Amino acid sequence: MKFPSRVLALAVVVSALALAAGCITRIGYGRISPATPDKTIDDLVENWRNYHVYYSGLNQDRPSGLMFDPRHDDRELMGKRWEPVNDRATLDRIVMWLRANDSFKPRLLRIVGPEQVLYGYVYTGWNQVVARAVDMRSMHVLGLPTPLPENRRSPGR
Repeated sequence: MKFPSRVLALAVVVSALALAAGCITRIGYGRISPATPDKTIDDLVENWRNYHVYYSGLNQDRPSGLMFDPRHDDRELMGKRWEPVNDRATLDRIVMWLRANDSFKPRLLRIVGPEQVLYGYVYTGWNQVVARAVDMRSMHVLGLPTPLPENRRSPGR
């Protein structure tokens, strides 16, 4: 069976466009890994003004995690269930509550984009954090589940 050259050319163009569209919209997922030993939560808190800081959770006294997006780069971390932290006292309170959780010991994680560039940090006790590239400069980080109340103790105890 012989195909006309126009049909073959059209099939090649349509296939190329479909492949290109898939590459543009499916940039990939970020890699979440432990932060390097030289970066700590205390360092991030001390230098919090260098970051856009967000928390995920029910409220500031029931946080699931903190996200630190460096201010002075051309990349952005975003997410629907992340609320901004606008002052140091609130940040200290959230860190205190995260550290008080017996079942979900928090640790500092790096968010690295598909192009192997650091986008920021997440401080959480959850084992799974999902970040997906939105475009070449933005990563969407899913909100974190809230720890159950019976898995927490009061920081004063």
